[in-house]
Amino acid sequence: MSVKKRIQQLKDKQARGEKLPELRVEEVESIIKDSFEYYEHKRGSHIIVKDPRLGKYKEQNPLSTKYALEGVFTIPVKSGQTVKRCYVEKIIEAIEICELMEGKSEKDNEKES
Repeated sequence: MSVKKRIQQLKDKQARGEKLPELRVEEVESIIKDSFEYYEHKRGSHIIVKDPRLGKYKEQNPLSTKYALEGVFTIPVKSGQTVKRCYVEKIIEAIEICELMEGKSEKDNEKES
């Protein structure tokens, strides 16, 4: 299954209110690699994700505690092999925020033209 299809499958599952599964770290890395600008796997225990779209979201929503101003968030890896479902939900939410911010910036560019 392609990464895009897997991401869509997870989004659909979340939209229906179903619990998302725990994922293997390899699958999470492929989703992150496909969706965000930068990531770094810190020696088995954490994946650090950074994307400027999340930083813009934080600027527009300063009361949100989800992301740092630089658009950084951390995903802990359980036993170096899996990512808990609550963090899979956080990844999917961040992907949706990035898509939303991308849409807003495209609309802003159209207004300026």
